[in-house]
Amino acid sequence: FCTMFSLKECDAIGFDMDHTLCRYVLSTQIELGHQALAQYLVKEKKYPKRLADPVLDDPNLVYCGGLLFDGQHKALVKMDENGKVEKAAFGTEMISDSEISKLYSSDMYCSHYSKVLSGTLSEKGVYHLHDNNFDMTLTVLLSRMMEIAEKQNNETKLNVFADFYEGISHAWDAASFSGGNSMFFEELKSNPGKYLHKCPDVVKTWLKALKAEGKVLFLLTSSHCDFAKHVMDYCFEDDWRSYFDVVISKAKKPRFFNEQFPFKVVDPDHVCELATEALELELNGWYSEGSSHVLHEHLKKWSGKESAKVVYFGDSVKSDIVPAKQKCDWEAVYIMDALRAEKGALNPLSGHEKSLLFSEGFGPLLKSTNGTGTCNSFFCKLIEKYATIAMPSVEYMASLPIDFQYSRLGNGNGYYPGKPNNILKQNYRLQES
Repeated sequence: FCTMFSLKECDAIGFDMDHTLCRYVLSTQIELGHQALAQYLVKEKKYPKRLADPVLDDPNLVYCGGLLFDGQHKALVKMDENGKVEKAAFGTEMISDSEISKLYSSDMYCSHYSKVLSGTLSEKGVYHLHDNNFDMTLTVLLSRMMEIAEKQNNETKLNVFADFYEGISHAWDAASFSGGNSMFFEELKSNPGKYLHKCPDVVKTWLKALKAEGKVLFLLTSSHCDFAKHVMDYCFEDDWRSYFDVVISKAKKPRFFNEQFPFKVVDPDHVCELATEALELELNGWYSEGSSHVLHEHLKKWSGKESAKVVYFGDSVKSDIVPAKQKCDWEAVYIMDALRAEKGALNPLSGHEKSLLFSEGFGPLLKSTNGTGTCNSFFCKLIEKYATIAMPSVEYMASLPIDFQYSRLGNGNGYYPGKPNNILKQNYRLQES
């Protein structure tokens, strides 16, 4: 087993789109997602108007990455690397240590720990790992919904989880982008510059250089073809497909890695999915759905390598990193916005981004605050088990030579631009990066 990793050694390189290859303005994107869900629930499900209060206006915002939503106790929990619940919140209120011990018994062990560590990162209605920027929108909303429901009389209890999933389906339904009935999509259509960053030239040059080196490049996103085109047109301009050998949208990750579904052909002129199943993938083609097993066989053929080495870039531990490593044995580059807090990272975090990504209540992202403080957080253990390296952005990696040798994750190594000192500290929000 090699302790170092280099793109030079890879035969095929894949990218997630949202929050990976295409960066969002976190504060406006998260607020838009929140409003799209909250206003629907206020109008259609009669939730109080305060559900739609702006996220950043909430003085009790407790979100940070790497939390597990435990449906049994309706609590967001932070575990240490051994599964002990060290911090928890109900709604927007932190739970005291004595209350945690009542919920989780004297040893405060979370019963979902082993299943999550083994790669089963969510179980509908039971638990769900909140690990990425999309989850951030849902965390704040769900926290408020639970608090509101808790205060209702028994006769008028709100059906929080059913309402929650219905709201998600409405806001991000496949037909919503073209149908004009989603606040989220309509706003992104009208004002893309408010929510998206343009792709820097260094990334475009790097992608071209990778192709020139003979690497097979693919875009693999769960976004539907019409939304994917809109985002890529804005970030890369309308020649974006020329950077990739194949494009796959509507991948429905992690299902793409876990199950076998046929590929469908996407008509690039009309930007729609055809009923036609693709029996063979073609270079420069655009497809939807499908499975990683079939894709991997084509990557071997296109690269001319029977043992093709594949690396995949993604921002979601749940949908990208764990299944890519576990199901395909691909290398996995974790794009971790929190690392933009570190000295030397490009695109430093703004004040609003710090408020959204870090929590004084839950403490440091990668470190446990129990006892001596020498124990890692569960999230740290999960990252280091499945990811190859962790990067603040694709742009940061694009600024380094293709043959750069990276230390793999483990024992504090593998985080770039260096050891993540800022996100190992308590009370990060009081620090200046």
